[in-house]
Amino acid sequence: MSRILEQCLEDGVEPSDVFEDAAQEYLAERLSTPLQYTEHLDRAFTDAYRMGADQVTREIVEETISAGLDDLDARLAWVGYCPKALADLTDVRPPEIRRFLKGKLDTERTDEFATLLRKAGLLI
Repeated sequence: MSRILEQCLEDGVEPSDVFEDAAQEYLAERLSTPLQYTEHLDRAFTDAYRMGADQVTREIVEETISAGLDDLDARLAWVGYCPKALADLTDVRPPEIRRFLKGKLDTERTDEFATLLRKAGLLI
């Protein structure tokens, strides 16, 4: 992540000068792709600027990262699987898929649907 951060800074400015080490570690724990890092770095810098902060802190980053970042529907959408795409893949109606993604299906049907997704090659 520090490599992406270094690309955002002027020569001679170290990442730790503008981005607290704890904030960098938190981002590294929570995010996995360069696109996620770039997006959240931009948000964190913007929030820090608006707050008048000299450095991006872990607290700023925690406020910046979406609460639902790790939710199943967010992870599937990240790799291109919206409810309609999942319906096409599994022959399950979109309303039922939305209930699955929200955790509102009964246990038996949830297990069946999860098995269908795994057979289709999705990591859930």
